[in-house]
Amino acid sequence: MALHPNFLNWFNELMQSKDPEKAWHYFDFDFSAFTEEEKLDTEMALFRENWHELHDNLAQGFQTGKNPKVAAFLFESVMNGKIPEFDYKPVSRKCIWALADIGTEEAKSYLEKIAQSNDEIIAGFAKKRLDNWAREAGRKGKPETNATQKMT
Repeated sequence: MALHPNFLNWFNELMQSKDPEKAWHYFDFDFSAFTEEEKLDTEMALFRENWHELHDNLAQGFQTGKNPKVAAFLFESVMNGKIPEFDYKPVSRKCIWALADIGTEEAKSYLEKIAQSNDEIIAGFAKKRLDNWAREAGRKGKPETNATQKMT
């Protein structure tokens, strides 16, 4: 399914205007008619931008969604250091938690790479998630995947 023209028009206007107040209205949209991939594409596009303050909310959505398709994106976002945030890196922390909650081997390998980073803050976040990997097994993966695994 293609994105609804009304949303596309609004989203294109937002990206051109770079209006941080207007960006908050992103969360007012009903995405029920969108595919998960369409919604993720718009969220990743917004996350790459630095003119708004939605990063924390978007990172929370990536963590809640646990979609393996965002693992490489999250890794690159954390490692490139372009996430607009405070010195203690709360958005990067949410991205790292999202990788842990995605729970795939690919996501784990990204955490292992982040744990080797020269940035002690993000490396520490990744090491903590790796140390707790087995203990947090129940929260890993998409909810419908966990339900299916428990039934077999």
